[in-house]
Amino acid sequence: MDDDPNSSWGTYIYHQPFPALKPGVGIMVSFASPVQLSTLTIASPSVGSRLEIRSAPTPDAPFAQTIPMGSTTVAGNSTVVSLSGSQPVQNVLVWITKLGGDGDQNVTEISDLRFERVTG
Repeated sequence: MDDDPNSSWGTYIYHQPFPALKPGVGIMVSFASPVQLSTLTIASPSVGSRLEIRSAPTPDAPFAQTIPMGSTTVAGNSTVVSLSGSQPVQNVLVWITKLGGDGDQNVTEISDLRFERVTG
């Protein structure tokens, strides 16, 4: 998000895993104009977190209007998601459907998101 590995964004700590209180939580990323994306690299220490990558027609679009582009489970400090089959997008929602942790300490932290564009 800011290319600084020392900063991060995190969810609240939930005492129950999703979807007990809500179906998920996310981060909306907007580009100045539509871009064709190839991959997203997620830096996160929250092993086991499940993420959906979704396109959105506007930055404040209802979830029902978003379209899945890819999904992954965080497996280590750096997880790569292929977005090669997606259409050009201007707004991307990184939607967390399963938090890391367990018991009453369910939380996901994201240190960085790095989007790569299709080349050529």
